[in-house]
Amino acid sequence: MSGDADNEARIVDQLLAEAAAEGWYRVNPYVTRYLALHAAAAGKLPVIAGDPDYLVAADPAILTGALGTGLDPALPELARIYLRRAHSMRSAPVTERMAVLRLAALEAGEDADFHRPESGRWWPEWVQQPLIPFHRVLEGHTGGINAVAHATLSGGPVAVTGGEDGTVRVWDLVSGATIRLIEAHDGSVQAVTCIADDGNTLLVTVGDDAAVKVWDLATGTALQVLGGHEGWVGAVAATRLDGNLMVVSGGFDRTVRMWDATAGSLVETFRGHEGTVRALDVAHAGADVVAVSGSSDATVRTWDLRGGAAGGILGRHNGWVLAVAVGVVGGQATAVTTGDDRMVRVWNLESQEERHRLAGHAAWGRSAVLLVDSALALTGGADRKVCLWDVERGLLLQAIGGHSADVTGVAVTRLEDEVVAMSASDDSTVRLWSIAAVGDVDEVHHSGWVLGVAVTGALGTRVAVSGGTDRTLRVWRLADGRHLRTLTGHTGWIGRVTTSTEDGAGVVVSVGAFGEAVVWDVGDGRMIKRVVKAPSSLLDVATVRVGPATVVLTAGDDGYLRAWDIETERDVLAVRSHDGGVRAVAGRSSGERSIAVSGGTDGALRVWDLVTGQLAATLPGHTGWVREVAFLDGIDRVVSAGDDHTLRVWDLRTGSSTVLRGHRDAVLTVVGGMVNGQPHAVSASADGTVRVWDVSTGNSFGIPLGGCYGLAFEATTIVAATHLGVFGISLHRDDTTSTSGP
Repeated sequence: MSGDADNEARIVDQLLAEAAAEGWYRVNPYVTRYLALHAAAAGKLPVIAGDPDYLVAADPAILTGALGTGLDPALPELARIYLRRAHSMRSAPVTERMAVLRLAALEAGEDADFHRPESGRWWPEWVQQPLIPFHRVLEGHTGGINAVAHATLSGGPVAVTGGEDGTVRVWDLVSGATIRLIEAHDGSVQAVTCIADDGNTLLVTVGDDAAVKVWDLATGTALQVLGGHEGWVGAVAATRLDGNLMVVSGGFDRTVRMWDATAGSLVETFRGHEGTVRALDVAHAGADVVAVSGSSDATVRTWDLRGGAAGGILGRHNGWVLAVAVGVVGGQATAVTTGDDRMVRVWNLESQEERHRLAGHAAWGRSAVLLVDSALALTGGADRKVCLWDVERGLLLQAIGGHSADVTGVAVTRLEDEVVAMSASDDSTVRLWSIAAVGDVDEVHHSGWVLGVAVTGALGTRVAVSGGTDRTLRVWRLADGRHLRTLTGHTGWIGRVTTSTEDGAGVVVSVGAFGEAVVWDVGDGRMIKRVVKAPSSLLDVATVRVGPATVVLTAGDDGYLRAWDIETERDVLAVRSHDGGVRAVAGRSSGERSIAVSGGTDGALRVWDLVTGQLAATLPGHTGWVREVAFLDGIDRVVSAGDDHTLRVWDLRTGSSTVLRGHRDAVLTVVGGMVNGQPHAVSASADGTVRVWDVSTGNSFGIPLGGCYGLAFEATTIVAATHLGVFGISLHRDDTTSTSGP
């Protein structure tokens, strides 16, 4: 050990002694802020990074930088678990960081025995989702990220990203830090690529300002600005052609252009696409150098760069082609394409034949890359997933979740002798994924987004029933999340689930695509009936007593609110209820009163008397779509969630409302319940949080859980349906919302 390392080790020992004497939460702030840096210099970081109390007390920004990418094999697994949620640690109060750490552990499939702080307001009890491989989240862009590429700079691996904020960021992939920021374009940076050039690394960027720019990556200096495109440029690739450095670009003007990057001159303009050029890559197919482009005209075209001629149409998608990647698979030049039709297509560039047509993404495919010297490819999509494919055999190996918005770019590099995937997203993050940690697709968890959840009594216990885009309902024991049963029968996605009015009977109703409403007996796993009354998708469902009958309420994509008897299927009400679409419905009965409250795209709530079938009141207030409506205490108070970032608590007797503010984006769902005898609401937003509200005081706090589309709330238990899976969260029984917080 060197003298400096010896000194650092002695400092570490002294700081650890102070922490042992005072406790991590009371020790001098210098210890929790700077211990990580001293420990890294002394080679002792792996020792302290296995202590959960230290991890939650430490300064998140400094500790995250010291831990780097987390791929150092000497680091304990707990350090990698921490890095999964380090971005959430920064905004969490110290008293709730242990809950965030446990959430990360459960997401990693580790049921770590962390102690629950007495002052913590929430605690993750269980998580049921496909295991997500280790990944590190990098943050810095102030808007969505459109592209990512890998490069080597000063002998070390870096990632290069381009974003909607007009900047390019260069990331050190050892530390995870931004080492260069380039103000690159007037408007969004749409695509980036890097290429080695005589010992230097050149960066090429394109953007909304119609420019193609060549940069010295090491200095951030612009070397060339190539002008000629008419409108935005959305795709770029770079290659060597007869010893010359060439850049190939495409964009709004429907052309593919080839530039001499050294001379700064336009060499060739290729025309043939009938739509905008959205994707490009360059392949060496035998003696030929070929550009492969994808367009909004649904075609994949090839272009002979050496001969300056169009090679023709390679193939077609059923929609825009948004991503192209080329490489060598099985000794053959190969292209992988994807786009609006969600399909991933594999092409042999030498024979011009389609090899595979693969399904896996649940929404548009937006990005693709082929791994060097392998038969593996990665694609990213609007379903927020990164899919790993064996393109030689035509197999989906795994769909990896984690991002909270579209995955717009994917790339591959090597770190610590390990293959690492990089993904960029509209959620403003870059994520580094360990490909070696990718596992098999399982049969227990939902294989797509989970959109709805309800709690009922069945199988001798309280259960959560969830439904989603994989067309299944899954039944989980509420206490510990154990999987009990899977129900199949829907022919399309399931968007919402509700219980029957006889709670505890184990009867639920699920709705979704194709106007289907399905009634289930959860206890014996039986479909009781399928009812189709709407010509298109049903977006919400509730049940309510009307006299002796249980009535099902549905909100339809066709703009209709429908109510029908669950036994006889007789219509009670069918009315076009809003000036636009109807998105939400809730029902409640008390004595002889039975009412439904609907919410729509017109920003209004409407109250319906289900006994008379008449409209009782119209309640304007929201300035955007109403996404959800839920009853609170009794029949006269409801809470609504809107695209205007607010919740509103309504008194149905007077029509007055109170606005609850705290979310920073559209509020997607809300449920009501009672905690300690007080009415509470739980909401989920596109801002990446679930918030718990004391509606009497307006106080709330946030839980870092993104991509949440459905909620259930019973006593002090929240069940959240997200794009990744199902989460069970318990609230502190005392004083859950005493103050407003992050």
